[in-house]
Amino acid sequence: MEFIKNYLRAIVPLSDESMNLILSCVVEEQFAKNSVLLTQGCPNSYMYVIKEGLVKGFVESDGKEICLSFWRENETFGDVVTY
Repeated sequence: MEFIKNYLRAIVPLSDESMNLILSCVVEEQFAKNSVLLTQGCPNSYMYVIKEGLVKGFVESDGKEICLSFWRENETFGDVVTY
């Protein structure tokens, strides 16, 4: 959780109460390489913060993969503004 605390403190000042409220909703997960986290056309309920590694955002069109973006450590994706 320290990673999330540091991440949040770097982008917005929060009271201890606000920080604790946010942290009560945080779940830390690890994903294997090539895991699919979001699927085109399916609603997403999560915001991801990348602690370690690299995430590729892509869509498929006519059987081809079209890369839209890469996200690195300390970046977020999956929020409303991602797409």
